[in-house]
Amino acid sequence: MPMRQEGKAELACLQQMVLAWKEDYLRWASATAHLDFLSEIEEVVYPYLRRLRECDFIDEKEAGEFMRFCDEQAQELCKLIGEVD
Repeated sequence: MPMRQEGKAELACLQQMVLAWKEDYLRWASATAHLDFLSEIEEVVYPYLRRLRECDFIDEKEAGEFMRFCDEQAQELCKLIGEVD
């Protein structure tokens, strides 16, 4: 089933939120920033993503793609912080 318009809008907002968090954690540049970032994603984003899936705003593939996006952002944050040190 194709993603509903509401799902596209929600994922776009979530993506912007994740990117904003990454920028904030990059400013802190602590040794555990990427872990704190991942923790925030797990506590806030993943439950919201699960709810979007349960309500059929997005399908399983779209949820998986967004979770990969979040993981990629955490990996990039880890690399960037390593370069800052």
